[in-house]
Amino acid sequence: MRDANGATQLTTRLMLAGGGLVLSWYGAARTTDISAQVRWLNVAVLATVGSGVANAIWLARTKHALVARRRLLTASILSAVPDPLAFNASDATNAVDAAPPRGDVTVSAPAMTRYHRARCILVEGKVVDPYVPAEEPGDGRRPCEICFSGDPT
Repeated sequence: MRDANGATQLTTRLMLAGGGLVLSWYGAARTTDISAQVRWLNVAVLATVGSGVANAIWLARTKHALVARRRLLTASILSAVPDPLAFNASDATNAVDAAPPRGDVTVSAPAMTRYHRARCILVEGKVVDPYVPAEEPGDGRRPCEICFSGDPT
């Protein structure tokens, strides 16, 4: 069985490095000669460097595998969506109505205290209904100060 990201190789290399550290500790502990201890210290440094190299190789392979998987996943997601740039959240919100109100049509929702023009930024992306102020004068709604600014209403 093939090891996908080299975990078996990493384990082997780390065990060899650990064995080198144990061997160097054992060798240095058995002697009082400074030059012999320095040789064993060199073996320990070499084992530590080997451990770092093994980890770096494993991390590079794992990163490469993750990048490849991310590319495949992104490609499969993009192929499932017909045209991701054509999606408009405000159109999806107003999908209840066949054609959301546009232009100078006034709109409102039951919980709103003001009525707005359909193009007003304050109702963009919200589910609204057409509203005629003259037909419902007693509901207490007043015109939006943003979209009706400058109007004599």
